[in-house]
Amino acid sequence: MTAKAYLRKLDDLDMVIAAKQLLYDEQLTRCTKVNKELEQVSVKTSRDLKKQEEENVKLALIGQEIDELMKLPDEARALFDQLEDNRHCAILTYRHLGGLAWKEIKRLMLYEESWTYELYNRAVDALDEILKDRSLPE
Repeated sequence: MTAKAYLRKLDDLDMVIAAKQLLYDEQLTRCTKVNKELEQVSVKTSRDLKKQEEENVKLALIGQEIDELMKLPDEARALFDQLEDNRHCAILTYRHLGGLAWKEIKRLMLYEESWTYELYNRAVDALDEILKDRSLPE
């Protein structure tokens, strides 16, 4: 995976997790029902136990996907920390983990706009070098 693809994945993370959470909630609804009189959740029974088991497995798999996605920011921090130049780590962290706008990054780093973009491009290139030797899931 290239650094640009990896960083895009980080940028889209909140949206992807929200979509997976919706899938999880829909699947949970298929697996359970709410008994309004008792206000408790009870397992939905089905004459077809194999189908019910398949629905429960789908629910578990979606939950695992969400758990894996939630680990991505910590993985990214560890990758950014491997960059030799602390400025590279800072600019990638500000942009992709902090979600800051370029104007704010420029202000925090005390750089001119053109140098901020240049530093960012150098940081992406340095991250590319680190990612070349790693096998990250798409």
